[in-house]
Parts: sequence; C-alpha cells; structure tokens
Amino acid sequence: MWSFVSANKVNSEKKRLMDEKQALDREIKQKRLETKRLKRVLKSKRQAKKKKK
Repeated sequence: MWSFVSANKVNSEKKRLMDEKQALDREIKQKRLETKRLKRVLKSKRQAKKKKK
C-alpha cells in the first residue's frame, strides 16, 4: 500500500535534489570550459611545433 509522507518531507527532498542537480550542472559547465581551454592550448602547442620545423 501507499505510505503517505508529509508534503514537507517531499518538498525538502525535492529541494535537496534540485540543489544537487544545480551543483552537478555547474561542475559539468566548469569541466566543459576546462576541456575547451585545454584543447585550445594543445592546438596552439601543435601549431608552434609545426612552425619550428
């Protein structure tokens, strides 16, 4: 059977999950930026290497 939990408990859990999701989204965004930056650095290093030859 259904066990009824208080709306308050559900809402607090929902809020906790939303906060967790936001934190993860921020982390993903940061990692993406980091990846872009690293790719750019790699690209410039490769080009510098080509110029040396």
